[in-house]
Amino acid sequence: MYMRARDVRGVGPLLQSFSDEVVRDAVASSLGDIGEGVAVPALIDALGDGEWSVRHSAALALGKIGDVRAVEPLMLLQEDENLGVRYTAALAIRMIRGEGYSGCSGGCCRVPR
Repeated sequence: MYMRARDVRGVGPLLQSFSDEVVRDAVASSLGDIGEGVAVPALIDALGDGEWSVRHSAALALGKIGDVRAVEPLMLLQEDENLGVRYTAALAIRMIRGEGYSGCSGGCCRVPR
């Protein structure tokens, strides 16, 4: 069955498959596209994943969902070893705060606390 990007029926099955390391990156991205707040706790957990691509996708998904519960965990990603993850975390925080994207002005795209 084909699901539209905002079809909430897909959230449950996606959350269940989040434990499979092969699909975590795609799952995080899909959860962001669906945009349901019920996915926020699992996406916050994914910010600690060992794979940078999963952390990146989870951060972007949280930015798309726009739930303020994600701001503090995203702040912690500003210390991530991967520059792309740090950048995406800063962008996601701006998205959640409704600040949009204004580009990086130095400091590895840090967002003021």
